[in-house]
Amino acid sequence: MNNNTYCSIRNTKQTQPKFQLELKNNGFSLSPLKVILWLSLLLNIFLLYKLNSAPKVVHTPPITMESQSNAEELPLEKKKSVVPASELNSPSALQPTPNIEKPTTTEIVEKKVEVESDWHIIRIQKGENLARIFAREGLSSKQLMLLLKDPEVKKNLIKILPGETLEIKLGADQQLLGLRYAISSTQTLIIEYDNNQFKSHVEEKPITTEAQYAHAVIENSLFDAGQKHNISDKLLLQFAEIFGWDVDFAKDLRKGDEIHLTYEVHKVDGKPISTGDILAAEFINKNTSYKAVRFLDSYNHAHYYTPDGYSMRKAFLRTPVNFTRISSKFNPGRLHPILHRIRSHKGVDYAAPTGTPIKASGDGRITFIGKKGGYGNVVILNHGAGYSTVYGHMVRFASKLKRGSRVQQGQVIGYVGQTGLANGPHLHYEFRVNGVQRDPLKVQLPKAEPIAKKYHQKFVEKTQQLLEMLNSFKRKLVQPEMIS
Repeated sequence: MNNNTYCSIRNTKQTQPKFQLELKNNGFSLSPLKVILWLSLLLNIFLLYKLNSAPKVVHTPPITMESQSNAEELPLEKKKSVVPASELNSPSALQPTPNIEKPTTTEIVEKKVEVESDWHIIRIQKGENLARIFAREGLSSKQLMLLLKDPEVKKNLIKILPGETLEIKLGADQQLLGLRYAISSTQTLIIEYDNNQFKSHVEEKPITTEAQYAHAVIENSLFDAGQKHNISDKLLLQFAEIFGWDVDFAKDLRKGDEIHLTYEVHKVDGKPISTGDILAAEFINKNTSYKAVRFLDSYNHAHYYTPDGYSMRKAFLRTPVNFTRISSKFNPGRLHPILHRIRSHKGVDYAAPTGTPIKASGDGRITFIGKKGGYGNVVILNHGAGYSTVYGHMVRFASKLKRGSRVQQGQVIGYVGQTGLANGPHLHYEFRVNGVQRDPLKVQLPKAEPIAKKYHQKFVEKTQQLLEMLNSFKRKLVQPEMIS
């Protein structure tokens, strides 16, 4: 052992035994505390070196002053060449590495924004508004205040409803970059964030209109048949309105009657969104065929005509109320149910629940409104050309009506009741010609007006096209899809 270096361990004379390690070399010694501090310093230097330098290939010689000076003389490109961490355990790690360029910070940020800026959908929950949605999604309240300054946002997004959806586009820092909201099936609100402000516009989708065909066979009722054959209630109501002057759908329907119609279908992006008007229709009732076609005049007003040019709209409705049954028909020798004696019944009684609306059967002027003997509350209309109608036993009159008021066909003039001599709620209806009562169920009503002569040629051409299309569909019997 070198005489100049020695190591000794001694037990100090203290309360607790303490061992002291001394390393002496040429008079230099280290206490245990100094050793720990030096080791910690060396470890930190090593870790700092590992973090700030690329992985090195193994089997490198010890670092000396000479090797450090040689390293400083290496080209810059050589010093930047590194081996990817995933390849350190492969044989290729021992081979020279190519010059690999790292992506710049700008490229990394751009890729990050591109990934995080995709659109995603938010579904509106019950009780939510824009403020709560922004809070739930972690969006900026400053952007919300900026967004609410836009008039289109105030108009459309303040009234969002549960179940509706918003599409939002976010940036890397959770910044709102865009928003989309479907106002309707044809309109979408588009909002974009640019230069610290929101810009909006409404995008309109084009609507296309096509013709579609429907067919149904009556078994129980008109609406049962429509539901079975995917015909909407809207179309059925229009169908009943078109043929309502010729057919009483409450009492004239028979099992086996048929409905044929072509109608408009409105589409957006090829998907049906709603139904339009009936274009042509045929109703076969008790083996009698009734046909109607739609025609637009020069004012773009739609009217329905028979194929020979007469309006489907007659001067009078056959039935002025939606009734449950006819409780008493026109009968000059009827025994009165209250007076119990023979008394002519010069009208038709339509039984219906109290409060059922009563409609004017034709355009006219009120000549009497009030109480009148056995009629109870009654309205009498003068339609001109010697025609008048009577509506008795009303529970009340429609508001704002008085003697001399003009009414239109189909306008509500009162409600079913049982005032006067009546033993149950019903409408007593009379149809008079030159002051004489006629049977409303059998009287020959005035003919409808023909189409104006100036439209005749155009009407003939259009009618031929519509009927050919209807007959073509009938031969194929293509059923429609239900449109909500």
